[in-house]
Amino acid sequence: MEKDWEEYKILQGKLDKIGDFRFRIKSWTITLFTGFVLGSFASPLPKVSFLFAFVIVALFHYFERYQLIWQKAYLKRIIELEKHLQERTNGFPKIALYTLKAYAIKKKKKFGRYLLRANDIFYFILYIVILIIFAVNFIDKNP
Repeated sequence: MEKDWEEYKILQGKLDKIGDFRFRIKSWTITLFTGFVLGSFASPLPKVSFLFAFVIVALFHYFERYQLIWQKAYLKRIIELEKHLQERTNGFPKIALYTLKAYAIKKKKKFGRYLLRANDIFYFILYIVILIIFAVNFIDKNP
């Protein structure tokens, strides 16, 4: 049981680090994106800069999705450990089990399916803003 408890603590630490890393990724994305948007209004940008901005946002999106995969794997193992430890000790915390139940309830609703995952909405908005800024800067305004 002691080994299970140690593994549980290690995985909790890893989940905390993943959460911190995902927060940093979003912070870096916002910082770079804000600089891009302000730069696009300050002076005309070459077309290639929009492709560059799109690629940078896509890379940050990929990094966050990659961390999400690890987060789900660790959470799955934590749930197994909680069930195992709950059987051996009465009153063991059920944090991950309750998180899983809340996620299952949310997943049953149609609104939060594939396209509109909470993790992806942030990046989809950035992609759309890049396209809008590109359209405003390069589409001929005279018919």
